[in-house]
Amino acid sequence: MRGEGSHVDVGPSVEDLALVQVEDRIMARVQQHGRIQRGQVETMSGLSRDQAYRLLRRLVEQGRLELVGHGRAAYYRPPAGKTEEDA
Repeated sequence: MRGEGSHVDVGPSVEDLALVQVEDRIMARVQQHGRIQRGQVETMSGLSRDQAYRLLRRLVEQGRLELVGHGRAAYYRPPAGKTEEDA
């Protein structure tokens, strides 16, 4: 029996790995098409509206994407003057 507080680090969870794969697909699409909308992320990944929003917001916070516009017309693109290879 393990002692209290012991923890075995088994690496990233399946959910974390899946999100990394979704991020990679998002960035590949942005590189190919120059932009992506939240609804497209939902469709291609199966994520809920809120999950897609949080994932895109995280990519913005990491400096990998920038949000342009608001509401239904909003989309995400590489930050101005920066390509994905720079990230």
